[in-house]
Amino acid sequence: MIDARQMLKSLAIVVAFGAALGLSGAALAQDVAADIEANLPEGVTMETATPDQLAAAVADTVADNPDAAAEIAATAAAANPDAAADVAAAAAAENPDAAAEIAADVAAQVPDAAADVAASVAAEVPEAAAEIAGAVAAEVPDSAGEIASAVAEEVPEAADEIAEVVEEETGIDVSEEVAAVVDEQQEEQQQEEEDEVVVPPAGSDA
Repeated sequence: MIDARQMLKSLAIVVAFGAALGLSGAALAQDVAADIEANLPEGVTMETATPDQLAAAVADTVADNPDAAAEIAATAAAANPDAAADVAAAAAAENPDAAAEIAADVAAQVPDAAADVAASVAAEVPEAAAEIAGAVAAEVPDSAGEIASAVAEEVPEAADEIAEVVEEETGIDVSEEVAAVVDEQQEEQQQEEEDEVVVPPAGSDA
């Protein structure tokens, strides 16, 4: 027969342990926020900082604790959504190996900025463009096409891989949208090259 007192004791331990974990998580989040704000100018908070100020503070904070790069960037973005793309890029610059995780975590906090976040991080770490696009699209699948297109615009040489990885992560075929972005970019480049051709003035010897 199960001892009721033992059951209650075990349950109390489980509840206490869960509460401790919750408090630890909250304390950790507070520590991250405090670390970021310690790198901001005096009197400036994450909420009142400009994107440049917050990005610089995030970069300094990640430099001190690179393993927490994604959490640091996500914390800053949640506090100041307008700076999401800037803080994600700053964190990725300090820890390129975590670029996809950083972009995904920030996009999860600010889904409306997912495409900008992915593009900014991919511009900073172009060799991870496809992984970044896939990770962010997995977090915000409703914007998969916009995300893939934005990243492909930044890193057009990886367009095919970007479309492939995004489809693998979301089940959504974004190849046509990505191809359209790349085609448009190529047309603009061709037009610019044509515009740069100097036409000799009439009557010249050229």
